[in-house]
Amino acid sequence: MKAVLIATRDQIEAELKEATAIYRTFPKMTNGLTPDDAKTPEWFDAKSKVDRLFSALRDLNSKIVRMK
Repeated sequence: MKAVLIATRDQIEAELKEATAIYRTFPKMTNGLTPDDAKTPEWFDAKSKVDRLFSALRDLNSKIVRMK
């Protein structure tokens, strides 16, 4: 069971790395915020994917830690 969770975690981490790379291609202001004109549907899709994968990774990590 734990091995399956760890394999799933590795897969989510890889997907998160790819999604984060795409998200970081969008422009940022000097204070780190995204300007309103850059918030296109593509930006919202990328942001949503990063948020969803990060949440899934956090939840999965908590399950793995509780198994120890």
